[in-house]
Amino acid sequence: MTASNETQEQIGGTSSTSRRWLNYKAGINDAGDLEIKEMIHQSLRGAIYLTEGDNLTWDGEENLGQHWFHSTAETINLLTPVRTTIRNRTDRNRALKMLAVGLACALEKREGDRDEDFMAKAREFITARELEILRLYYFAAALVTVVVMTVTLTVISGSVGSLLHEFLIVALCGGAGAMISVSERFRSIKVERYSSRRFTAIGGFTRILFGFIFGAVFLLFHKAGVVQNVVTNQPFLLAAVALVAGFSERAIPEVLVQVEHQIATSKASKTSVDA
Repeated sequence: MTASNETQEQIGGTSSTSRRWLNYKAGINDAGDLEIKEMIHQSLRGAIYLTEGDNLTWDGEENLGQHWFHSTAETINLLTPVRTTIRNRTDRNRALKMLAVGLACALEKREGDRDEDFMAKAREFITARELEILRLYYFAAALVTVVVMTVTLTVISGSVGSLLHEFLIVALCGGAGAMISVSERFRSIKVERYSSRRFTAIGGFTRILFGFIFGAVFLLFHKAGVVQNVVTNQPFLLAAVALVAGFSERAIPEVLVQVEHQIATSKASKTSVDA
């Protein structure tokens, strides 16, 4: 919104020269020597605009009221994921403009006006894009891990003994189960909003890695007699159970807890007998 010629004259006893933002326009530098790329809003109370480097900037009167102070605080908070997570220029520009529109509404509100959440739409968009991007990194890391591990274990399996070959097969099944789990709940993968993309990718990598490990651990427990011997001489059932072990994030950890409990109980009983 561009101020009219009338607003650039003396208004309300205040010279327009004290409202420096009324002279702002795209292509010139603001009072902070930042080059203005696009004006979003401009009025007697202040101006909101984009500066070089896709930065959202504002300049205006002091003491603009609680509406403005609350909105600027929320904007600063939302700018963090915009700068660190949203790398696509189109999405970043849209997020900045949505924040600018919210600020423009807050800027023109007076102290006695009804309070509103001016950042609601911008927050919804930024949060959705932030979670979408992080989940994509999680999924991509998981997919790359399962491909690399599958190729590696397949190559290795051709030059090892029958026992190790069996472990590699169930490990592959566990990895496949983990990838199925990630794919099935892709839209609801739990990621922390303020996590970095690298940290999120590590989460995808470790989820698949543990799937491979869980498949192998299941076979180890099976051969040790820790789990019920229900898959003897049934290789397809063994592979299916290994796949389930990789699919479930709790199956093998729960078995480990049970084994730990049995060991602790056994030690306690032995100590009591010796005493």
